[in-house]
Amino acid sequence: MQDHGHDVDAIRIPFDRDPDALWTQLLAFRLTDVSDVGDLLVATGTPCHLLRHPRKVLWLTEHYPWIDDGSTALDSLRTADREACGEATAAFAVSRHLCHRIARSSGRAVEPLPPPRQGSWEPVVAALTGGGRSATTR
Repeated sequence: MQDHGHDVDAIRIPFDRDPDALWTQLLAFRLTDVSDVGDLLVATGTPCHLLRHPRKVLWLTEHYPWIDDGSTALDSLRTADREACGEATAAFAVSRHLCHRIARSSGRAVEPLPPPRQGSWEPVVAALTGGGRSATTR
């Protein structure tokens, strides 16, 4: 995004996949408001999609990859996913499989937006910043 004229800050928040710590950590992510960090939040994975920001866009590269499809653990995350995905201004994922998984969990349509194998990142940047595709924007 920097190559396309955007100021970018990366936020990395430690996360432990230990099932005993999962709910405490998810709550901490949900209670974290990063509105003052920038004018756009691009969440690229879980549980970062739970962060609060008035202009949040999802471009998910994974969705709790350590939790199996159809498991009770994944089912228990549906409410959090519905809320986090519902407040995003747009929702994308890097593969169709991931789009379907997130849509099943959140109830929201998610559009595929893979990174380019070669060539320009301009279409991806345009979609994420609102200057391009908008099929899943609210």
